[in-house]
Amino acid sequence: MRFIIFVLAFTLSVIPATAQKKGTGEEYFKNKEYALAVKAFEKELKKAKKKKSEQAKIEAYLGMSYYYMNKPADASKWLKNSIDKGYKKADAYCIYGLSLQKQENYTEALEAFNQCLKTDSKYPNADLYIESCNYAIAHPEPNEYIALHSSKVNTDGSEYGISPCADGEIFFSRASSKGRIDPRTGLTYTEVFVSKMDGEDLSKPKKEKTFMKAYYNTGIFSYDAHAKTLYMTICDPKGKCGIYKSLYNRNNWAKPEPFLISDEYDMVHPAISPDGNRLYFSSNAPNGYGKTDIWYIDRVDGDQWGNPVNMGSGINTPGREEFPFVDGDTLYFASDGHVGFGGLDIFKATVRGNEVNSTHNLGRPFNSGADDFNLTTTDNKGLLVSSRNISNSDDIYIFAKSDLNKTTPTKKEEKSEPEIETKPEVKPETITESTPKPVVVTEKPKPETVPTTPVQPKTDGFVVIYFDFNRFVPQREYRHYDKIVSQMKAYPNATFEIAGYADPRGGTEFNAELSDKRAEYVAKRLIDRGIPKSKLIIKGYGFNDPAVPNATTEAEFQKNRRVEIRIIKTSN
Repeated sequence: MRFIIFVLAFTLSVIPATAQKKGTGEEYFKNKEYALAVKAFEKELKKAKKKKSEQAKIEAYLGMSYYYMNKPADASKWLKNSIDKGYKKADAYCIYGLSLQKQENYTEALEAFNQCLKTDSKYPNADLYIESCNYAIAHPEPNEYIALHSSKVNTDGSEYGISPCADGEIFFSRASSKGRIDPRTGLTYTEVFVSKMDGEDLSKPKKEKTFMKAYYNTGIFSYDAHAKTLYMTICDPKGKCGIYKSLYNRNNWAKPEPFLISDEYDMVHPAISPDGNRLYFSSNAPNGYGKTDIWYIDRVDGDQWGNPVNMGSGINTPGREEFPFVDGDTLYFASDGHVGFGGLDIFKATVRGNEVNSTHNLGRPFNSGADDFNLTTTDNKGLLVSSRNISNSDDIYIFAKSDLNKTTPTKKEEKSEPEIETKPEVKPETITESTPKPVVVTEKPKPETVPTTPVQPKTDGFVVIYFDFNRFVPQREYRHYDKIVSQMKAYPNATFEIAGYADPRGGTEFNAELSDKRAEYVAKRLIDRGIPKSKLIIKGYGFNDPAVPNATTEAEFQKNRRVEIRIIKTSN
């Protein structure tokens, strides 16, 4: 999903564009009416031709409006113009980076995110965006054994909200290229269509007239075969969205009745478990982890349900978690808060009772730099929605359901991979168009006994930072750069060495390069936060001077993959 889908699913205004009062671009922008904001900013830009600083500000807002309309190419063009004219706000840099990331221009996106941090060292999620770019650079190729194809039902409008229902029917929503325009997104209001799988693709869709109410947006259905009940998202005339239910009868639908609704927040994207006893959904309810979280309710007895339960930090982040879908004990969901390729990515997790395990990114080709979301399965097919084809907005893609089992290497494949650090990620600052793509290797599982304090044997750094196999970005628990800088500033007259190390697996040249990149990456984070480069000596030592000589176990190798920050000289 992308921001447009977030708007359609959560906050759709149902007032026709013709009824909107005239306002300034910034007024429309603050009200999240981005389509109207673009028109207003374009007029304001013509009036500001001779004022460069004012032009730059308007162009920045134009770019940000286009980004929230999910038009990253237009967004990046206007934001670059703005930045080139001197508009140096953190928001502009960050959204410029996000726009480039959606276009899979990860090198320039990294530069934009780093500029964002230079402008505002505490900018929310900037470190996550940087980590995601590095992740994407390190995983450039899709799984060659998985094939996705675009459905023939796609148009130049937007198709999303795939929902398998009863008797093989599949519902989806469409914002066509003609009709009344939603002032927030610039798209038409949505209509529900019904189709079926016909061989390798969807059959010709028909409008589902039962749900066609003026300016209402209905979508994301979930069918409970046991209770013959259909759950759905419906937004009221004020833009408030909740979950409704209706008894399923193809020829005579029961009137939808409220099931999970609130006057204060939204509850959307219902997903019933196969046994009908748990319903997952997404909500911006209070006491969550981020913008939107995934929650669930359990059936207590008959038609009685318990209180909503948040899925916790194993699933939810400070970002958006939406579009849950459950298949057995596997929960699929979309998120922009976990490390991924850009925009929303599709993740899966194993859920047993109240426990969540093994959350991970599905990888390419399921995910891309654009928004990828709304994964569902039906019989032997899988479907998802992606905005990777920028010219067509959201499209439906189809794949073999069995391909979902190919996202994790088999034991045989793991053994066939080299157990050496065969090629490091290329340092973002030096990537060029001619730089060869990094080799993707299968990492060994992280050991159960990862060191959490500086290792004493053979280390003399007052700060020690650890790394995963074949990575130059530190493990998450060691990215407390602000705290490290605070410790270093306690020695104002000191010169520090930033010393990088690799474990002994791999050749001398490879490990020398990898250790250099680890040291340089950490140093760059410190410099960005105010440590003068002149006070740093940055050096990689390859696999020399190991913390654990003659390492043989993964836990011992782990202690050798490190950066040490140490005082080497103090002036008077």
